Amino acid sequence: MGISSLFRFVLKRGRALAAIALVGLAAACTPSYNWRELDVAGGHARAAFPAKVESETRDLALGGETLKFTLETASVGEAFFAVGSAPLPPGHRGDPVARRAAGLA
Repeated sequence: MGISSLFRFVLKRGRALAAIALVGLAAACTPSYNWRELDVAGGHARAAFPAKVESETRDLALGGETLKFTLETASVGEAFFAVGSAPLPPGHRGDPVARRAAGLA
């Protein structure tokens, strides 16, 4: 196989891969996915959701402590996107042993 035939082979395959990538990008940008970025976890993180976000907060018992657990969700068709967060109690923030115990719980 000469250099010119090898180049034509790669060029053909490159066009096919580029077409597949373009179709994938177009599918991700369909009208059903209306992406938006929001601050989550009390402003400590930023997440992208493909639809309007619903938020719900509940008390969560964890290792003898009660935490406020917040779940932010969005769904498009059968796809479900979620980010959950719960801030540590004030006494745990400066104590690595207490943080580890909460993580294990």
